[in-house]
Amino acid sequence: MAKIILLEDEKALGQIYQKKLEAAGHKVYFITTPEEAQETAKKVKADVVILDNGIKGRNETGIDIAPSIRKTLPKSKIIILSNYNQCQFEEQALKAGVDAYLVKIDTPPPVLIAYLKKLLH
Repeated sequence: MAKIILLEDEKALGQIYQKKLEAAGHKVYFITTPEEAQETAKKVKADVVILDNGIKGRNETGIDIAPSIRKTLPKSKIIILSNYNQCQFEEQALKAGVDAYLVKIDTPPPVLIAYLKKLLH
């Protein structure tokens, strides 16, 4: 069982991911803002942090907060889960220290769960 911090600003989508991840045996801390992500990272020794890249109404993106999450949780795997399928964002994410950049439309919950299984073993 992995501890996962999940930052997703779309509540319904976040709840779907949370439900599927929990059904796969993971403990999920579902949050909706970058500030909550950073605070939760300080409290929870998460194995994986999944960050939404495009957060409505916010200037910060998942890529923006990834370096501070990496500093707080240096051994955790960080995944950007984004609506944007553009190599410039993927390049920025990798430079920010994330382990993977996944596009939501290509990564339904079963694929994400399979990816996590591979990433954690």
